[in-house]
Amino acid sequence: MKKTTVFFIAALFLLLQSCQKEVMQKEIVKEVTIDTALTAGTHYFLQLSSYGDEGDYANIIEKPAYASTSKMENETDMFTSVYHYVAAADAVGKTDHVTISVSRTACKDSTFIYLNLSIK
Repeated sequence: MKKTTVFFIAALFLLLQSCQKEVMQKEIVKEVTIDTALTAGTHYFLQLSSYGDEGDYANIIEKPAYASTSKMENETDMFTSVYHYVAAADAVGKTDHVTISVSRTACKDSTFIYLNLSIK
């Protein structure tokens, strides 16, 4: 009886420890939505340094439908990335959507930036 109780307590302890690890390693996701209007043909730049840290990477997850230019610039280890967008000339009256992810490859924390660009 005593061996069974000791085994049960040890198993319970191990189970609780593994559950605690899962909670601590849970992914943290931040979401930011930016709504802006711009004239077709003008350049739009979004500084991403406030959304990440050194060692983070920015990726375009959802590409825009009405862009003549959509790319990351100034990509370095210091995380000085800038998103550069130019709407196509025939995009007047449309709204373009872009999703950018900022994260570290070894870490589960992520920031998703949703851009809604109304083109005039």
